[in-house]
Amino acid sequence: NRPVWNYLNFWYLRTAMQPKLHSEAVVVPNQARLMAALVQFKHLASAHGFISSVHGFDHTPFAEAQRLATGEDAHLPLCVWEYEHTLLTNPVPLLHFNFSEPIDHIKAAAADGIYRKSDSRVPIIKAGTAHAILMWVDVDLRPGPWPSEYTLRGYPLPNAGVHWSRQSVEWLPEYTAVVP
Repeated sequence: NRPVWNYLNFWYLRTAMQPKLHSEAVVVPNQARLMAALVQFKHLASAHGFISSVHGFDHTPFAEAQRLATGEDAHLPLCVWEYEHTLLTNPVPLLHFNFSEPIDHIKAAAADGIYRKSDSRVPIIKAGTAHAILMWVDVDLRPGPWPSEYTLRGYPLPNAGVHWSRQSVEWLPEYTAVVP
């Protein structure tokens, strides 16, 4: 899931450079948000996703052995706009990266810290089969309200012309039919 780790790495590097930055330095990009949505893929799931059986045979041990042999986790970075897919939920923010401030390692280490995962309920907006969680990073170049005219979307919205971005696909361990 390189898109996510690239921005987290940028934040860590920015934090390391804090002593060298002028007090009025402007960090660009200024902020980012890790976004996510539940997604259904028409064809990609059968090639890359979870497969429990093939023609009635349990495929789970083979899939697990292959995952362990290749050292791959469930994340797959790709340009989703190249594949037929449907968002089953509206995009939701998971984490806000404030690049204008260094990472607060004390808050990050706390058991109830601001960077810890939390449970959220996201309404289903379209019926379908949930194959994966799609994650991407929206980046804003300057401080201020979110989003702004300076926001670079990490997901190819209709008619947005964004075809350079990559998203991280985390395949679900089991596919689930969902309804609104």
